[in-house]
Amino acid sequence: VPLNWRSIVRRLLLSSLLILSQSAHAFDQQSLMNVFFSIVLVRGYDSAGALAYGSGVVIGENKVVTNCHVLRKTNSAWISQAEDVYKIDAVNVDAKHDLCLLTTVDKLPLKPVELGTTTGLGKGDEVIAMGHSNGMPSPITSGGQLKSIYAYDGGNVIRTNARFSLGASGSPLFDSSGKLIGINTFKTPGRGAYFYAMPVEWVKALEQAPRQTTFPVSGSA
Repeated sequence: VPLNWRSIVRRLLLSSLLILSQSAHAFDQQSLMNVFFSIVLVRGYDSAGALAYGSGVVIGENKVVTNCHVLRKTNSAWISQAEDVYKIDAVNVDAKHDLCLLTTVDKLPLKPVELGTTTGLGKGDEVIAMGHSNGMPSPITSGGQLKSIYAYDGGNVIRTNARFSLGASGSPLFDSSGKLIGINTFKTPGRGAYFYAMPVEWVKALEQAPRQTTFPVSGSA
């Protein structure tokens, strides 16, 4: 990624974190600045030639997690950050939980985020969502609070008021120390919307999910 792009984005992120800190003083700003550069765009074309897009986050060497619904209608897909593009070699598909683990063909020069846990989370905990809402080229940060958790299938589905919109499906949800706790997946409609994230425990199990090398991804949530 060009150095000038990183410098510009770092300044923008610092400005947004300073704004967030007025109401969310518990955020570890340095940790959040580090994970910012582990967020990518996931894009692909469907059979009609329309562009589908979402977000993803690097969780291992050449490994990116996103929502499967981002790729469900795409015949080809790729990962990008700024002007750099990375082809996808294979996908581990957990259709039930709408989570897909993407493996890139070439080395991904991006640092994996640290995986946290949903165990011990409670109402009122501060969280931050980072993703490419509305297809913006640079991730947008949104601070909020955990509103509720729902135990299910060995993890805790997370409900927050950290806002995200179209294009941020598959984006990361972090705790105040910058650890990944969930993948932003869907929201309710309306002004008073709630935002839901799939738990990191499901992300940790993706290596064991069925693997495919063709698109679109199979299965439904």
